[in-house]
Amino acid sequence: MHDLPATPQIHVLTSPDWQDYELLDSGAGQKLERYGPYRFVRPEPEAVWKPALPEKDWKNIHAAFIPSPEENGGRWKPLLPVPERWPMQYKNLRFWASLSASRHIGLFPEQACQWDWITSQIQAARRPLTVLNLFGYTGLASLAAASAGARVTHLEGEHPRDRVPGLPGPLRALRGTLRPRDADPRPRRARASVRLRRDDGGCLLVPELRRGTATR
Repeated sequence: MHDLPATPQIHVLTSPDWQDYELLDSGAGQKLERYGPYRFVRPEPEAVWKPALPEKDWKNIHAAFIPSPEENGGRWKPLLPVPERWPMQYKNLRFWASLSASRHIGLFPEQACQWDWITSQIQAARRPLTVLNLFGYTGLASLAAASAGARVTHLEGEHPRDRVPGLPGPLRALRGTLRPRDADPRPRRARASVRLRRDDGGCLLVPELRRGTATR
């Protein structure tokens, strides 16, 4: 009789320390969220269940994102005043949030557990570290690493017109440890791979795999 394969261990990463962000409800292809003092409704195709909160809570919002057929297309429909940008904070990280031309608001709150991991790894090293972020999108992973004491090279991963507007505000306070770079990393893959061997850590973009598309 053959032994059954071991049951894989699944670890769910959560971010319980948020104060400025809250997922209030989800369902019917949407999610209801709070970013600081502002409440928004955004599309969420995977939320196929029924919302838990009553309809009046879903209508008590500052803006809703209305998608269009194009990929990442759509527009924000304002219902209450929202500033061009507003400050937010996660633990000791301070940054800006803002409604962008896409559905993004300047950060991905579910990644806070990754910021915590980056911080813990750098602090546990007990020595100066260097980190290369090859896909700086919101900038918060770079900010977490720099705030923990690492020297960070932050390379923008998007064209400036597509950039999420949440790049942290207090970069000037980290001028000695965080070096922004505004460039497309793709033509520099060879040099980047060499550079990764000299850094203690790095952040990379995981390619998005879709059925029927070729990878390279």
